[in-house]
Amino acid sequence: MARGSGICGSRWLLLSDGALPTEDIYFMATAAPWLRYAGATVTRLDTRRWASPLLCWPWLDRTLAGAQIIVCRSLSEAWIDLLETRRAQVASVHYLLDDDLDAAARDPGLPTGYRERMGWVSRRIMPRLLALADEVVVPNEELAARIRPRHSRVVTLAPALLFSPEMATPEATSKGWRLGYHGTRAHRRDLEQISSALVSVLEAHSGLMLEVAMGRYTPQSLREHDRVGALAPMAWHTYLRHLKGSRLHLGLAPLWPTTFNTAKSHIKFLEIAAMGGVGLFSRRAPYSNIVSDGEDGLLVDDDPADWQRCLVRLLESPRETHRMAQRALEKARDIGSAAHHHAFWGERQC
Repeated sequence: MARGSGICGSRWLLLSDGALPTEDIYFMATAAPWLRYAGATVTRLDTRRWASPLLCWPWLDRTLAGAQIIVCRSLSEAWIDLLETRRAQVASVHYLLDDDLDAAARDPGLPTGYRERMGWVSRRIMPRLLALADEVVVPNEELAARIRPRHSRVVTLAPALLFSPEMATPEATSKGWRLGYHGTRAHRRDLEQISSALVSVLEAHSGLMLEVAMGRYTPQSLREHDRVGALAPMAWHTYLRHLKGSRLHLGLAPLWPTTFNTAKSHIKFLEIAAMGGVGLFSRRAPYSNIVSDGEDGLLVDDDPADWQRCLVRLLESPRETHRMAQRALEKARDIGSAAHHHAFWGERQC
């Protein structure tokens, strides 16, 4: 808990159930290096390696004693059993959620397997973790408002920018435009909504290339186009390496109006800026809360024709597009600074 609560410690233990992007963006790649530099011990324990936590004794018992525990999204029932049994021995428990899991379970537009998995977490796992947690950490006020009826302490922490180039991608020529969509297959429906606009723009601009990180889940009209690269879905750290080695001029972040989508974080604004590009974003939260329309990105209506119009606008104005990308990078460095995470977690550290 925060300084002054009487519950603090210099040892942090992140119990990982495999939510590596969430873990890195909100703690391990941002606050953890700083905490270690300040003298804290920070450990990430992959709980999936142990069918039963009892196999870790006695060293795990010593590790838990006095530790500040972080759990991201989910945890196996065996490990929750352990936390419930040892709750009095740990200094604090921080439950980090970056999605509305209840909404995901109810959304018919999401892949069946994903929806079923989120339903299991929301019914069986989340209530127990909420009961264990001293606080729940979420990325925005929209999600906080949904969780507050279920927990007495819900706080917000925006996502961090994990890396950034020195400057935006150099101004494009007529033959060198790079456009990217890096959503997961959970957002296939969002991409399908604008696929007709993308095909039209690709046909009209022969120098435009589109990269989609959705592999075989890429909508067919795009997957079959000769200037669309459909990358297979990647493990998190492979994806990070790809982002660091890639440069875009334009990035896409469509979010159609669903309960699940409106609680999302603005992580795609940061990712697009980190690749040196300027983004086109659906005109709704979370992006309408941070994008200055026409200055560091474009906000687009829920109409394929508007997505086509906005893409053409950027393609026909390379100098202004580059300036917008540079302003987006500057904003991303500000709102996504790791310093915010240092301060946040530092307040919870003795």
